[in-house]
Amino acid sequence: MKQWILAGVALALMISGGAVAFAQTDPAPVELVSAIGSPNSCASGTPNVDITVRFNNPGEITVLGQAFTELYNSVTVVGPTSGGGQLFNTVIDPPTLPDNTLVSFTISNGNPEQKVGVTINCTTGEVFPGGFLDPDGRLDLGDDLRIVVYPRLDRQNRPFLDFYRAEGEQSRRGRLVLRLNADRIAAVPERPTQNTLITGIDNSAAELYRLADGRFQLNFAPDAEGKVRVVTFNGIPPTLLTRTEFQSATGG
Repeated sequence: MKQWILAGVALALMISGGAVAFAQTDPAPVELVSAIGSPNSCASGTPNVDITVRFNNPGEITVLGQAFTELYNSVTVVGPTSGGGQLFNTVIDPPTLPDNTLVSFTISNGNPEQKVGVTINCTTGEVFPGGFLDPDGRLDLGDDLRIVVYPRLDRQNRPFLDFYRAEGEQSRRGRLVLRLNADRIAAVPERPTQNTLITGIDNSAAELYRLADGRFQLNFAPDAEGKVRVVTFNGIPPTLLTRTEFQSATGG
């Protein structure tokens, strides 16, 4: 089993005996206390993960489970929490999934801004801190991006990407502008000799690269204020997401 032990806000990382702990500052509204992943849990009937969460704010305990959305997308409202440090423990058993599927779980107090996430590889039992997926299945990178990314699986269980142009308030609506299938992704080496452009998206609103270190990088064109956003993720689906932004020297 792989186990992560977390408390509070990360200030220092300490690794010992397969457990990871973070120094604690002011308590967050929802804290992940522990997550124990089960190896060989891709088949239904085998618990995938044992999660313990601390609620410091009151609300409605809500558990979201996701794996490429189409394969598994389940929301369970467990019941109320009074907060005040109340502990909540749950063992979750998703449906049967392909080997090495990354399954993301997000637990909140009903407020989408007050949540914790954890992701488990159902074959190895390896645990990664972070949910990585928004409730609708997109990469969880914020609501202000003009192009949003959905990791998917095709009928042969090969990963591909759907890109949507975000429309409407807080990017909750959109239209499909590109489907990057598994063959097009595989046409670029996993670790090219140099950073390589895979494709432009929606008339150059963004460009997707495969970096020499194996990561994917999505570069956005400057917005009307000249702000440039850059997103990287280390796989499909990812176990590491980063987002940076800076002001373009040439403006919008």
